[in-house]
Amino acid sequence: MKQQIIDAIKENKLLLFIGAGFSQPLGFPSWNELISLVLKELAEEDNKYNILADTLSARLLTSLEVLDKIKDKKKLVYEVLDRENDKPLENLNIELHRKLGRISSRIITTNYDRLIETATGFKKVVFDNTFHIAKLHDKDNFLLKLHGCIENPDTCILFQEKYEDLYKETAAIEKLKSLIADHTILFIGFSLSDDYVRKQFEYIHSIYKGFSKQHFYLTVDNSATEIHGVHPVFLKDWGDMGAILDSLIEVKESAKQTSVATITAANDESALASKFKEKEVSIALLSAAPIDSDREPLFETVTKPLSKFKVNIECFYFNIEVLRNLEGFDYIIILSQTVKDKIIIEDQYLKSKLITPQEIEENLITDDLKGIIIFIDKPIQISVSQVSIPLLMLWEEDLSSVFFKLFQKKTLNRFENSILFNPEKFNLTVIQKGVSTIVTRGDNSKRSLADSIDTKNLINFVGRKTDLEDVTRKIIDTSRRVLTIKGSGGIGKTTTVKKVALELFDRGLFSDGIFFIDCEFITNYKNFEYRVAQCFGIESTINLKEHVQLNNIVLNAMIILDNFEPMLYIDDEDEVKSLLAFVCDYVNVVITSREWVRLEFEECHELRAFTIEEAFELFSKYYKSELNIDEIKMLKDDILSRLLNNNPLAIKITAKNLPKSKNMIALKEELEKDFFNITKDGYEDIFDERIDANIERSKSLYQSIAYSYYSLTTNEKLLFELLSLFPDGIHMNNIKSFFSQGKYKLDSRRITDRDITSLENKSLIEINRGFIELQSIIGRFAEYQFQKRPEEEKRDFHKRAFDFIGFLIDTISSICEDNQTLGLEIFDQNIENFIKSLDYFTYSVEDQDKKLRYILKVDNLFDYIEQGQHFYRKLKKLKSKFTLEKSDILIDVIIASSKYRFGKFKEGYDQIKQTVSIEDMYKLDHTNMLDRHIIIGGLHLYDYSDINEVRRFIIKSNFYSHGAIVSMLYNAGEYKKLEALVAYRKLRGFHYLEMKYNMDKLDYDELEAEINGLYRKQYIEIMQTHYIKAKMGKLDRKSINKLVVTNSYTSGIKSLMLAFTEKDHNKTILYYESAVNDLQPIRYYYTEAIYFYAGFLLANGLDESMQWYNKGLLLAKDNHYRFLYHKFICLKEGLETPYDEDQYNLPVEYLLDELIEKNKDEYYSKYK
Repeated sequence: MKQQIIDAIKENKLLLFIGAGFSQPLGFPSWNELISLVLKELAEEDNKYNILADTLSARLLTSLEVLDKIKDKKKLVYEVLDRENDKPLENLNIELHRKLGRISSRIITTNYDRLIETATGFKKVVFDNTFHIAKLHDKDNFLLKLHGCIENPDTCILFQEKYEDLYKETAAIEKLKSLIADHTILFIGFSLSDDYVRKQFEYIHSIYKGFSKQHFYLTVDNSATEIHGVHPVFLKDWGDMGAILDSLIEVKESAKQTSVATITAANDESALASKFKEKEVSIALLSAAPIDSDREPLFETVTKPLSKFKVNIECFYFNIEVLRNLEGFDYIIILSQTVKDKIIIEDQYLKSKLITPQEIEENLITDDLKGIIIFIDKPIQISVSQVSIPLLMLWEEDLSSVFFKLFQKKTLNRFENSILFNPEKFNLTVIQKGVSTIVTRGDNSKRSLADSIDTKNLINFVGRKTDLEDVTRKIIDTSRRVLTIKGSGGIGKTTTVKKVALELFDRGLFSDGIFFIDCEFITNYKNFEYRVAQCFGIESTINLKEHVQLNNIVLNAMIILDNFEPMLYIDDEDEVKSLLAFVCDYVNVVITSREWVRLEFEECHELRAFTIEEAFELFSKYYKSELNIDEIKMLKDDILSRLLNNNPLAIKITAKNLPKSKNMIALKEELEKDFFNITKDGYEDIFDERIDANIERSKSLYQSIAYSYYSLTTNEKLLFELLSLFPDGIHMNNIKSFFSQGKYKLDSRRITDRDITSLENKSLIEINRGFIELQSIIGRFAEYQFQKRPEEEKRDFHKRAFDFIGFLIDTISSICEDNQTLGLEIFDQNIENFIKSLDYFTYSVEDQDKKLRYILKVDNLFDYIEQGQHFYRKLKKLKSKFTLEKSDILIDVIIASSKYRFGKFKEGYDQIKQTVSIEDMYKLDHTNMLDRHIIIGGLHLYDYSDINEVRRFIIKSNFYSHGAIVSMLYNAGEYKKLEALVAYRKLRGFHYLEMKYNMDKLDYDELEAEINGLYRKQYIEIMQTHYIKAKMGKLDRKSINKLVVTNSYTSGIKSLMLAFTEKDHNKTILYYESAVNDLQPIRYYYTEAIYFYAGFLLANGLDESMQWYNKGLLLAKDNHYRFLYHKFICLKEGLETPYDEDQYNLPVEYLLDELIEKNKDEYYSKYK
C-alpha cells in the first residue's frame, strides 16, 4: 500500500471516494447496464432506440451522449434508476461497505443506492442540501452523496447538463474544495475503461485540481496509468478487495487517536457562527495580472480563506474601466504590487500602469461603500490627507488572519504591516459562516470560448512578453482589418494567440464569443464559408454575405483562423480572400500562418524566435531533475540553442521524452550522433510541396520529432502513422470498438489505451473532444515516415485503415436506418477522413466490388448533407483504378448525379445522357449490384425531366426501386398507393408530407416534429419541409431568409416562399419569375411554381395570366401530374374542391400496380 495513504489514515486525512463498481457485486447496475435497460424499455414502443443501444454497445457514443439523445424521456430514465437502485438490502452482504466506515469517517460517493449509509450509519448529506453541506466541517462523520440519493430519484445528477451545473459553482463543490485541500483521496469502484466513469472523473478532477496532495485509485488493470493526477494502486483481482480494506483498518486501529482539539475547534466555530445572523455581504475582488509581468491573477488567495463565509464575491481584473463600473458592493478588495510608491494596475492593453490611491478614489463610485482593502507587496509613502475614502492597505500579512480580524472581530487596528486611512468611515460587518458564492467574468453563460482554447494547456506558457503585448494591442486596436501572426512551424503562433485570447476573454472582452477554426484540412471554399458562418450563428444559410449585410450582424467577437497557409493554395483562394475582406467589417479576425496572406487590409505581426532564457525556462517546465552549473551551460549552449534552435515545440517534445536524471552529456551526444542522419533522411522531402515554398523551416523541430518517434513501440508507431491518414482524427471509442471485433480482437498490433496515453504524454498527439489528432507539422512527419515503409508494410497499413473506415461507414449507415440525424452527425465529424480514404483505399483491397460498395455508401451520405464536392472531384481520378466491367460507367453516373445535386443541372443531365441513356438501361441486368446502381443513379436524373420514359422503363423492366416508385406515385398523384407503400417506414420523407398536405391531412405539429428531427446540414430537406410550412401560411420572412440555398432548385423554392410573403406586387412578380426560372430543371416544381404565379396574376387581373396558366396546365397534363392538373382546373373556375384521384384517369401503360404487387412481400417483410 502506498505510504501516502498510510500516512493520511494516521493523520485522519484520508477521504474515500466510492464509485459504482463498489456496488456492482451486489447486483446494482453499471452505467452502461442502467442505460441499456432504459433503451430496452424504450425500444418496446419504438424500434429506433435499438440503434442507440447498438451505438452504446459499439462505443460510438458515450453513456452521457446517449443519455443526451433521450433526455426527453427523463421520466422513464428516473423510473428505471429508482427501480434498479432502490432495492431491499436485508439479504445483501454489506460487510465491505461496513469496512469503509472503519477506515475513514469522511466518505464521498457518486452512487445513488443506500448501501453505504445503511452499512456505516454515517450522516447522509446530499449535494443540494446546502444547510448540511455548510456544516460538514462540524460532523464527526459524514457520507456526501455528490450525485444525489435514490430516495429522491428526480433530483439525482444523471444528465450531462446537470453535471455541468453541479461542477461549475455549486455549494457542494465549493465546500468540497475547502474540505479536501489537505486530504489524500482514495478512489474505489471507478472503472476508468468506462466512458461514463472517465467523464465523471473529469468532472471530479475540477474539485481537487491545484491541490498539492497525491491521490490514488484501486484498479486490476495492469496497464493503468496516472489520470488527472490520480495514481493507480494495483490489485490482482477484485476478490482481494476485502483483504485490502482489512489492511487499511489495521493501520487505522493502530493509530487511533481522538482529535479533541479538532472537535472542539469545530464546535467553537459553529457556536460563534450561530451568534451572528447579519445579512450576506458582497465583495468586488480585483486582481492585477498585466501580461507584461509574471504575475498570475491571485483570486484564490482571497476566495479560499473566504470560502467558509456566507459572502458573494465577484472577481475582476484590476483596471480603470472596472473601477468605474463597480456599483452596489459592500467592500472592494484589490490584489496588486507597488512600484515607486504607486500601485500596479492594467491599462487598456492589459499592460502594467501605475496609479495612486487618490486616482483609485477618483475613479470609484463610493456611495454605500463600507471599505476598501488593498493587499500589496511592500509599503508605499502617501499622505493621509490625500485620501478621503475608508482604505486599508496591507502587506506581508496572512490573509486568513486578516479576514478573521476584519469580519469576525471587527477590528482595524491589529495589523503590523498596514496603513489605515479614515477608520471612522469604515463599516465592518460580521460575516455569517456558510458557503461563499464566487463569480468570475468567464462565468457569463451568454459568452462562448472555443473548446480548443483550454486553460490547462496554457499553464506552461513562458516568455514572449513583447509578443503578447504587441498582439494584444493590435487585436484591441484593429478595426476593419485582419491581423496575421506569422512564424515558422513550432515557434508558438497558435499557443501565443490562444494565450492572448484567453486573457481577453477572462477580462470580459468579446462578449459575443471567441471562435477557433483550424484551417489545416479545409480543402475548399464552401467548407471555409460554412465554418465562418457557424461563428455568426447562421450556418443554416449559404448566402453568408447577403444575410449578414441584410441583418447588419456586427459581432463583438473574435475569429481565430489557425494554420491558414493551406487556404492560400486551394483553387478557391480568391473567394477565401474575398470573404475575409467582407467579414472583417463585422467581426475581429486573427490569422496564424507560416507566410503572409498579402491582403491590402492585413495588419502584420512576425513572431520572434525564443531567447535562450525563455528556452531554458520552457525546458525546465517539463524536465524536473536538478542540473548542475556545467549541465545548464551545456543545455543552453549546445542542446537548446544549437541543436534545438530554441524552437518551443522541439524543446517541449524533447523534454517530455527524457527519463528522470537524464545526463545532459548523453543527451547532447545522442542528438549530435543522429543529427545529420535524421535531417538528411527526409527533411527536404517533407517540405517539397508548393505550400512550403515560402515557409521558414526548422531542422531542430524535425529532429526533436524524430528523436521522440524512434523511442516509440511498434504499436505506438502504427497508431502514430495511421493518424496521418485521418485528418479529422480518430475517436477513441471508434478505435476501441474496431479492435474489439472480428480478426483484430486478438491482433498482436491491436491499439490499446496505453498506446494512446503514451503518445499523448510524449506530445505527439492531441486529444480534443475524444478525437485523437496530430498537430500540423507532426502530421507531416508521420505521413513521411509511413511513406518510407516497404510496400508490403504500407499495404498492411492501408488495409487496416480501409478496414477501419469501412467499419465506420457500415456502422454509420446502420445507425441512419433508424436514427438518421445521429448517423449524419457522426458522418459529419469524419467527412475529411472519408475524402482522404480515396487516396489510399485502392492500394489496400483487391476486392473491387467491396470498394465500389464503399463508394456508394459514402456517396449516399454525402447526398444528404451536400458537402461532397471534393469527394466527387477525387472520385473522377479513380476510374482507371477499377477494371470491373461497367465500373467506369457507375463512377460517371455518381459524378453526374453529384453535379446535378450541386446545381450544375445541364452539365449533369448532359453527362448522364452520354454515359447511359434510358435505352441503354434496358440492356442492364438489374439483379447485378453494379448494373442496378447504374440504373438507380440514371433514373434519379431522368426522373426530373423525362418522367414518362422513366415510368415506362420501370414497368417494362420490372425494376423495383423504392425511391423511384415513391417519386412516380407522388408525381402522378397516386396518393392512395403512396400512403400504403410508406405506412410501415419510419423515414417517410418530403413526398409523404407533401402528399398529406395536398390531401389536407397534414397536422402542423407533425410537420414541426419532422423539421426538428432533421440534421442541420440536410439543406434540401430543410428547405422542402419549410416550403410546406410556407404553403400553410406558418412561415415569416425572417425565417425564410435564414434558409440555405445550395442550388437553383432550393433558390427557386425559397423565391416561391418569399413571393408568398411579399406585399409589393412588382417585387412579388420578380420573386415568381425568379422561382420559375430556377426550377426549370425540376419539372414537377417548375409546374407548381407556374401554378402559383398564374394564380397571382389571375387574382390581380394582370397581363400574361392566361399565357402562364395554359403553359402550366399543359405541363401538368402531359406529365400526368394529376394533382397539379386538378389545381389548375380549380384555379380557372375559382373553386377549392378537394383532390379526388379517382376523377383523373392515368393511362393503363403507366400504372405501377402490378410491379408493386410483385415486390410487396419482400418490401413489407423488410419494413413492417
